[in-house]
Amino acid sequence: MRYDAIACVVAALYSASFSEDSAYTPLARPANDVSINLFGDALYFSFSYERLFACNSWFFITGKVGVGYDQDFNISFWGGSPPALQDYLIITEHITGNFGKGICFGELGFGGSIIAGNTNYHFLYYPVVGFRLQPVKNKWRPNFRIFGCLPFSDLLKGYDFRKTDGTGPKPIFLPFGFSTGVCF
Repeated sequence: MRYDAIACVVAALYSASFSEDSAYTPLARPANDVSINLFGDALYFSFSYERLFACNSWFFITGKVGVGYDQDFNISFWGGSPPALQDYLIITEHITGNFGKGICFGELGFGGSIIAGNTNYHFLYYPVVGFRLQPVKNKWRPNFRIFGCLPFSDLLKGYDFRKTDGTGPKPIFLPFGFSTGVCF
């Protein structure tokens, strides 16, 4: 019994000694981000909230949720009038891992868009690959992110921007986007 107590004290002191070492503690980064996204994620623009979970000085995980707007894309050939445009409310989300040093990070993850409107494409999921500038320590600092995403679901179904027949209208999906915001 006495040896168990001594072993617990030694283990507690050993683990506490590493908590003060800067190599074992993550860099202090602002944990929250509010941003404006343009293009990508199946939308024209959105407002989003992102939470950052720092693992160490070179890796962190982010989770984002946002609300945005998009319209379908119709082309009229040979002088006909195009059908009326549909408006879409889109809820976006993603989870990404970010690798880098200082303020420069590469981003790799998975995202999805929930589309509310007259369409048969109510959910799109896609990989997210990007680059971001993420501030260190100081709050109320700007950040910047550029990313690419291409939906899995529509690649399998044959995404055609001109169809509005039985498959229903489709929101325009640009495979790139960028966002800028404030960390706090």
